[in-house]
Amino acid sequence: MIDDLGRLKYRGKIIFAPWSETLLDERLPSFVRYAKARLPKSQIVVQTNGDLLTREKFEELREAGVGHIDVSDHYRREGDRYVIEEPRQAIRTYRQVDDAAKKMIHFHDLNYKRIRKIEPFHNRSGLVPLQDLISHERLYKKCSLPEGTMTINHAGEVLLCCRQWVDLPSFGNIKNDDIKKIWNAAEFRKIRKNLREGIFELELCRECGYGYLPDPR
Repeated sequence: MIDDLGRLKYRGKIIFAPWSETLLDERLPSFVRYAKARLPKSQIVVQTNGDLLTREKFEELREAGVGHIDVSDHYRREGDRYVIEEPRQAIRTYRQVDDAAKKMIHFHDLNYKRIRKIEPFHNRSGLVPLQDLISHERLYKKCSLPEGTMTINHAGEVLLCCRQWVDLPSFGNIKNDDIKKIWNAAEFRKIRKNLREGIFELELCRECGYGYLPDPR
């Protein structure tokens, strides 16, 4: 994938995103170095829950070429409520690094005002049953997410979007085909075009929706 993008002189983002926890993979810094060496104009982003973001790990990733670290929200369950919990290790690291490094670390912050039934849990394209489900189709009318980001799983399968947590449908595998060829394939282009126009032809798109957090008040 990186070699294909290098030949295309790609300058967008490369996002190492978790279907698991990104920092559990000890190979991550080597992957980042490889990507940065071949795509020097690209920004390398790592998404993490922050539990393993020690000062040493941060410095290793920065040296490898990471430009941005995105720390997701933490929740804990208290009865029928979800309460935000601080990502303590990531915060400790943030406090230890210099001002330039602080700009690289972004924390989500969903405080209580925003939790009050306006911040959603995503149902992963219908995979997770949620109460009070609102249809993505009714809510948004159209979807441009697959047009802005190409999602590739650990096995090289090109999926529709980052919300898809199952392997099918797949639109090709970067082990077998050039990344540009996959992106421009007629069927893949048609589905993306239909989504932009509000035509939800795939079942996972019709089932995609949002369920709300319990009110913490």
